[in-house]
Amino acid sequence: MQLTELFLILLLVLIGWFWFDSSRVGELARRTGFKLCQQHKLQFLDDTVHLSKLYLGKNSYGQLKLLRRYRFEFTNNEYRRYNGEITFAGMQLIKTYMDAYPLDPMPDNNNG
Repeated sequence: MQLTELFLILLLVLIGWFWFDSSRVGELARRTGFKLCQQHKLQFLDDTVHLSKLYLGKNSYGQLKLLRRYRFEFTNNEYRRYNGEITFAGMQLIKTYMDAYPLDPMPDNNNG
């Protein structure tokens, strides 16, 4: 076996691992976004997350890891969409963020 063939096989294995790992973390991010919205009594929109950033960084133990940031949308009143973010280092949840939203989505307009 030549060196180029070995390199191509290794490259295919790495691509396969990356695809499989990304699928697992993406599904975990979707479930995490859904649970986060449930905890805050919000609606998780479109039942999906999308990868917004992929970069090297450190996890909570200081180890160098591949970090993935996912974005999702949610609402509290079905009239306005808000953004949220979830960051993972491997399968470890690192950070969550949600836009500020009003707690009373439909104020009472009956003044008279």
